[in-house]
Amino acid sequence: MAKNPFLLLCLCLTGCLKSKVLLEDPAKCVLDKKLVGFWSMVDGKSKMIAAIGPSKVADNPANLVCYQGISFSEEGQLDDDDQGNKQRSEYAFTVTVGNYGYLCLVAHDFSKQGEYAKWLATKDQSCEIYRYLVDKDTLTVWPGEFSKLAENGLKSEAVPGFQGMKKYAGTRAELIEFLKTKPDKLFPDEDKITFKRVAL
Repeated sequence: MAKNPFLLLCLCLTGCLKSKVLLEDPAKCVLDKKLVGFWSMVDGKSKMIAAIGPSKVADNPANLVCYQGISFSEEGQLDDDDQGNKQRSEYAFTVTVGNYGYLCLVAHDFSKQGEYAKWLATKDQSCEIYRYLVDKDTLTVWPGEFSKLAENGLKSEAVPGFQGMKKYAGTRAELIEFLKTKPDKLFPDEDKITFKRVAL
């Protein structure tokens, strides 16, 4: 799956938290409207804008989050490399557990009609999970760390094609219960990334 700059930044700063299950049934997920808008991030030499909102594809559900990102060079130039056949947008479901929101990023391109139905038919609910918090005009994102799964006694298994990487392989209920009481154990505070809302 193609990664836009928003996720590339997260993955460069840390690992990621892959899971065999979404944190909620897709039909029960709710779009977090606090996320909708444009967000900017400047961290040393890294500069980017992330756009987050609902998909405009007619048969995509209203609770599906669509987002895109563009990054800038040290000289302020746009990262306009040829994208070829890479998908432009990334898609996720938002789920609230305790005091935090979680983006469950799905490895599927929903940019065309009919793709959501195809994805549902596969019954594949694997995803990458990112914790986030919107506080007024600040968006904080925690990428998560797969190595913390074993440290905290959570069931995991190897990710094919990614040497040494593990993914969560327990039940949805077990993961939700863990996140209700010990979310910092999987999403270390030192890995967080902060964005500021851009007024339209």
